[in-house]
Amino acid sequence: MTLEERDSYANLILLCPTHHLLIDKNTDDFPAERLYKMKIDHEVWILETLSMSEIVENTSDVVYADIVDSFTRCLMIEHWMNWTSELLFVSPSLPLETVELYRDLNEKFDKA
Repeated sequence: MTLEERDSYANLILLCPTHHLLIDKNTDDFPAERLYKMKIDHEVWILETLSMSEIVENTSDVVYADIVDSFTRCLMIEHWMNWTSELLFVSPSLPLETVELYRDLNEKFDKA
């Protein structure tokens, strides 16, 4: 899994310190598949339990979290010095991968 995939919303699970420690100390009892299922089951429970206005509010949070993830990828923080130095050239050029990230980000804003 890439660093981006590890830090994406789909791969994150929010746990209290007690359960975080429990899972970290018992990785054999909590494989990734089990953690994904726990997260999905909880999100389904939320959708079935909350009122429609609460669901809409939470859905917006997920959309905005995805946009923040996209910004993080576009900013390429881990390559900040390289990225910013390219902008100082007279005719800067961005790698195709970066251009595609920005296009993806624009599409997300259009949908939001």
